[in-house]
Amino acid sequence: HEHADENTTVWNLAAPLSVETAMDPTVAEAITVGGMEKVLSAMSEVGAKRICFTDSIGSFGAEAPRENATAKWLTENPQQDPGSDYGRQKRGCRELMDQFRREHGGDPRFAVLPGVLHR
Repeated sequence: HEHADENTTVWNLAAPLSVETAMDPTVAEAITVGGMEKVLSAMSEVGAKRICFTDSIGSFGAEAPRENATAKWLTENPQQDPGSDYGRQKRGCRELMDQFRREHGGDPRFAVLPGVLHR
């Protein structure tokens, strides 16, 4: 409580890379989805409402439009199958954030970033 309160904003970046998720989906889910559950629980304890989550283009599955796809498409099609454990875990985090919004008055946001690493 001494380091966070209702004015705190959290940016949750925790998630293994898609390749690591494919190698061990159980561990990846514990980190990604389990971690989000813990973060949201801690936020509710201190009254923090704002959270931003790093989502991924890996959340878009075969049903997604191939041109002009937006992050809003993910919220408008919450049950679409991303086609991978990685994408399903990201979807699970969006579902948890939506539950946090409904049950705790949270203000969740997510940023869809391409999974490209540069050296």
